[in-house]
This record gives sequence, C-alpha cells and structure tokens, in this order.
Amino acid sequence: MANIVNGTSMQLFITTGETNKSIAASTSCKLGVSMETRKIRSKDDGKWANSAEGMLSWSVDSENLYTADVLGISATTYKELLQLYMDRTPITVSIGGVAMENTIPITRGTSFISGTARITKLDINFPDNDNASYSISLEGTGALTNTL
Repeated sequence: MANIVNGTSMQLFITTGETNKSIAASTSCKLGVSMETRKIRSKDDGKWANSAEGMLSWSVDSENLYTADVLGISATTYKELLQLYMDRTPITVSIGGVAMENTIPITRGTSFISGTARITKLDINFPDNDNASYSISLEGTGALTNTL
C-alpha cells in the first residue's frame, strides 16, 4: 500500500524577514493551483470549443482557531497576520512537514511547496457558545516552487 500522508503532520508556515513560523492553532490548510485558458476559435472548429494554455496561478487557504496569545510558542498569530495584511506586505509561505510532531515550537521540516504571496482575505468568527476561529486566503505572486 502507498505511504499515505497524514494531514496532521503538514502545516502552513509564514516567513517574514528571517523569521519562519507556523500559523497558530491551524486546523487545515489547502493549496490550489489553476491555469487560465485562451479561447482558440476558427470557422474550422465547427461547434466544438478549442483552447490553449494560459497563465498559471496559485493560492493558499487556512482555517485556524483564534488564540488571544500563544504563550511563548513561536507561531504566527492573527494579530501578526492582520498587521501584514494592513501593511500589504508580501510574505513567503510554505507548506511542509513538521520536523518533530508534538513539539513546541513547531518547526518546519521538509518543505514541499513554497512561494511569495499576499494576504487577500482575513476573516474572523466569534460564534455563540463555540470556538472562535479565523480563516486566511493568500494569492501567490510569481512562481510556485515545488519540491515534492
């Protein structure tokens, strides 16, 4: 049987300057890649559409529990992400394995995907009688590095 990767061991890391930290209390992260297509059309095509490759793009989304602080844990907080958003700061993101599970601070092991992105959306939710949470969406700017 194939060696199936447990999603728990994968994290989204944010790098600003020389600091590389996971996002605090992450519950999930998702990488999306897409390609635009160019319509190619001539009278010879008849009734069937035809297309060719276009621009490539990528994005990352993460769901997280909201924590008021991280009690000395080296992790990126909502407050830091909000400041990066307001500053319009491009950041380096990577999705990779955790060097050692169940350790604090969480340190990046093997990076599988990385690139420069901008925070495009940051939502926070305070539901009644439930955990506060937030989500972040990042849009890649430039090439995505794939080291899978």
